[in-house]
Parts: sequence; structure tokens; C-alpha cells
Amino acid sequence: GDEDQCIYGWRGAQADIFSRLIADMKGCRVCTLERNFRSTAAIASIAQSLIEQGQVDRHNKTTRSMREGGDKARLYSAYDDRDESEFVTMEVMRMKERGRIE
Repeated sequence: GDEDQCIYGWRGAQADIFSRLIADMKGCRVCTLERNFRSTAAIASIAQSLIEQGQVDRHNKTTRSMREGGDKARLYSAYDDRDESEFVTMEVMRMKERGRIE
């Protein structure tokens, strides 16, 4: 279990399941997975900051990216679902034009 994965609540994930496991299984060994192989350092750093602000009762760990660099993150507040999908589509098209993705 991983309380940082509670963003998947729509799939049944629960933020408190990890702390309940530790309480129920006294003496269990806790192994943390702190290396992020998927996200760039820029994204992992922002995610870590948001996670630390969002949960008071969480197992202390610091995730670090194994991928250096990455573009600076930007915030886009979409008006609605359609606006969001149009923004994402345009961003993908721009990235393709610049040769950043195939």
C-alpha cells in the first residue's frame, strides 16, 4: 500500500489503508519505494511538495526522480472538460511540431 496513491480513490484506493495495516500488523517491516523512474526531477519535486502539504498522517518518505532535467511545470486552469481537452490536444500538437514527441 502507498498513501501517496490516494489520487486513485476512484479505483478504490484509500489514503489511510497503509497506516491501518501498520496498526493491525504490529511489528511488520515497512519498506518504502522512494525512487521514481517515470517522472522527471522537475515533476517529482512538485509532486513531493503537494503530497507533503496534503496529508498530515502519512509515512515519512522522500521520493526522488531517477530522471534528471525536464521542462518547468506549468499550471493551466481549464474552464471545463472541453477546454481542458482542447488545451491538451494543442500542447501535444505543438510538441509534435517541435520534434519533442513522435
